[in-house]
Amino acid sequence: MKRILLFTGMLILFAGLQAQGRPNNHQQMLNQIRQKKVAFIQQRLNLTPEQAKQFWPVYYEYEQKRWDLMKASRENFRRNKGEKGKTANYEQMTDNMINFDLMRAQLAKTYYEQFKRILPPQTLFQYYVADKDFKEWLLQDIKRKAEEHPH
Repeated sequence: MKRILLFTGMLILFAGLQAQGRPNNHQQMLNQIRQKKVAFIQQRLNLTPEQAKQFWPVYYEYEQKRWDLMKASRENFRRNKGEKGKTANYEQMTDNMINFDLMRAQLAKTYYEQFKRILPPQTLFQYYVADKDFKEWLLQDIKRKAEEHPH
């Protein structure tokens, strides 16, 4: 449910920002969000130069894999939901949803182990809190912008 809200919220944000004359390219919007997220996390973590040198490449790799998995999940859902007038294969769709959740969890576990080798426990915890807080901030920002610029 949160993923649906986040995706819907991002679409609203994209539309709202486009209407304001900001970048009209979908990729530019994603890049802006990613830059804001990195700045948000960076502000929260206060990494040493050595930690930053090790952490950010692993972080970017993880984010890219998370993004790729989300795109694959969305494409899989579209492909299996069926065309208009045809019955969707709900069992297959449900199985796929669970499998993608398992893959996301395994990916998170893999990168957690890598992050543990880079960051002390308190900083690692702060990273996960910052990641969660950014998602909440983004949803609130999208909601605020939608209220300011109703269509």
